[in-house]
Amino acid sequence: MENLHGIIVARCGINDIGLLLAQFFIVLKAGKNYLIFDDIKIVITVLRIEKPGKELLSDNKLQKTGIMKKSHPSKPTIYLADDDPDDRELLTEAFQKLTDNHHIKTVINGKELIESLSVMDDSELPCVIVLDYNMPGLDGKQVLAFLQNSERYQHIPKIIYSTSNSLKDKKEFLAIGASEYLTKATSSKDILHAARKILSYCDTDIMKSA
Repeated sequence: MENLHGIIVARCGINDIGLLLAQFFIVLKAGKNYLIFDDIKIVITVLRIEKPGKELLSDNKLQKTGIMKKSHPSKPTIYLADDDPDDRELLTEAFQKLTDNHHIKTVINGKELIESLSVMDDSELPCVIVLDYNMPGLDGKQVLAFLQNSERYQHIPKIIYSTSNSLKDKKEFLAIGASEYLTKATSSKDILHAARKILSYCDTDIMKSA
């Protein structure tokens, strides 16, 4: 590793070197590299990368020094599709009381949910999807059928969260692939109970004692 006028140069792979500019760690390839910081554009041309020497650091050593930090998997995501803003807010607040280890994403209808899922990498897909039954456009049943017919989404637990307590509705949703059918609660205690049950589908054992 070398320090050139405040810029730390270190190897971070056989064909890459890295620069530490202030608190930024940058990987450079052989050839021209373009760096833009606010309105400043920097062009760095790497002509040659020598074979590793004692002064160059391996990935493990870079991580130990703090120059290169190990990447951590992102928090699992819970998707909630519901057109009722009050229901979205109440359930989201219940999730937040129970866990700091999940991202809560909300959408207002089934179409928005499907569009959002379609642009995600497989590694970013949610650990559970919560669907309201009655939504404009695509309702919960239509969205569930679409997700169950797509191999990409079949493994994700899908929970129906509805104002309907009809046994017929419950049987229909479970028959077409819902993992759970929950009737929307009205009390804070029952909403918290519903949120805890939904979180259990994310295979998590890290929840606050709310």
